[in-house]
Amino acid sequence: MSHMMKGKTSLTVENSDCIEDALKEAMPNATILTNEIAQIGRSSNRSRCEYVIRRRGQYDIGLRAKSDGTYEILGYNPGYGDRQKIDQIMSPVYTAYVKGVVKKALKKSPQLADMKMDGEVKDAQIDVNGKKTKVKHIRLSGGYVGGSDGSSSGGWV
Repeated sequence: MSHMMKGKTSLTVENSDCIEDALKEAMPNATILTNEIAQIGRSSNRSRCEYVIRRRGQYDIGLRAKSDGTYEILGYNPGYGDRQKIDQIMSPVYTAYVKGVVKKALKKSPQLADMKMDGEVKDAQIDVNGKKTKVKHIRLSGGYVGGSDGSSSGGWV
């Protein structure tokens, strides 16, 4: 019996240039492969993925692009708790990915050109239409300079 798990991610094809670096940062002991066949569980569970996380002594984890512009995660779970395992695997990846996407946005946007990241990405919860949602926050500073002391504005994104 196969225990292949699939899950949604917030990783986008639009920011695929940030994914490989995020995977390497979040999983330094893994080998990150691109456009490779992932070995997900038993020998019959193989899938071509844009990114494959190969960990010593464990089955591969794959990230495969979907038609909606996001990636799905594919992996092997010998028991129950797919959602919890996916969240545990992806949390450090999202943290590194957010940093990469923000750095990319800071470089590309003239409106953000003078801003910089302050500190690390933090986990937070926000209320969206009465529902608690987990998000990643990062503090930006710089940009507008004004006042007699030359202070700059900043905020969370």
